Amino acid sequence: MFCCQKPRLQQLFAVFVALRFTLLAAESSACSKEAESACPAAEGKALLECLVNKEKHLSPTKISDDCLDMLALHSACKEEIKDYCEEDRFSDHTVTCIKKWMDKGVIATTFFGQKCRTVFNWLLPRLPAPTEEKEPEDTGVYVAGENCVSRKPRLDDKVAAKGAQSASLADDKGTAKGWTVGTGEAATVIEIDEDLNFRLKNKKGEESGWAFRDDFFYASLKADEDPDFAEEKPAVAAEKKAQEAAVDPKEDADQAKRLEAAKMAADKPEVYMQLMADKAEEDKQKAELKAEEDKQKAEQKKLERMKAAAIKREEEKKRKAEELTQDQIDKAAKEREKLMGTFVAAFALLCIAAFLGLGYYVLSNAAPAAPTKKEKKEKKHK
Repeated sequence: MFCCQKPRLQQLFAVFVALRFTLLAAESSACSKEAESACPAAEGKALLECLVNKEKHLSPTKISDDCLDMLALHSACKEEIKDYCEEDRFSDHTVTCIKKWMDKGVIATTFFGQKCRTVFNWLLPRLPAPTEEKEPEDTGVYVAGENCVSRKPRLDDKVAAKGAQSASLADDKGTAKGWTVGTGEAATVIEIDEDLNFRLKNKKGEESGWAFRDDFFYASLKADEDPDFAEEKPAVAAEKKAQEAAVDPKEDADQAKRLEAAKMAADKPEVYMQLMADKAEEDKQKAELKAEEDKQKAEQKKLERMKAAAIKREEEKKRKAEELTQDQIDKAAKEREKLMGTFVAAFALLCIAAFLGLGYYVLSNAAPAAPTKKEKKEKKHK
């Protein structure tokens, strides 16, 4: 029996830790992830002492810059937080509380120490801008419990139809069956009259007309059939959050530097402020140097592109010149061929004419001439 209690107790402890951070979700701080990873059971001053002590970390944890700032604030303003902002609340509520007192002017000047005011005024511009959180979508499956006549309904109560089945009502405009709630869904009570009947809003945000409360039942989320699995869910969620702050063992050198900075933020916030100011100046110089290097690289690339373009233009010009020269050579060769053809044709015609003339001369000298009529007549008289 007892051999099985230890894992069970570990599960319950994990569930307790997960539920603790779930309940304090609205009071999350810049150190929430670090706290879940390194010191899930600590809070307030104990959490501050745990975060800066590597030996107390349950798992290797990287301290973020925002968390370092929060450590410095809690160290510089520890007495003010104790007196005015609830000592044990290591959360964003602390920043809001201190700012509220700082905005009162003379009260802060009178009752808040110079160190606290200096650190807070230095920290304020470094704080991340607040983000508006959207209401998470209700995706759970509900079951119907006691009838709504069992007690007085309250605003924001979750109710469902009998057996958590689908149901229809007139909507807020009076349209019959214009409003519905699906099977396994719950509606939220948004208005209650003197008879304790109410109007509802479904998960789509649609509002109903007036409904009789005895037609509805108080709803609750359906529990998992396996209780052990149900217990493990929040533990798994907490483990995932903690993993976001976990550090790779290979980053021990950087982690050691951050832990030193955390100790400095907790013990000597003024020195931490100067260190951060020097770091900011160093980062600024590095950024300016990098910007100048990037500018020089861009100029160099621009010159290389211009040089490449010039070389390309010269090569294109040379290619066109070579093409033009070749065209001229080809044209001259064609002209020569044409002249040569004309000359050969003329020479051939001349040879033919000479040959014909010579033949005619030879023929005319070789054959006797035929006697004319006069010669024939004279010959006859003789």
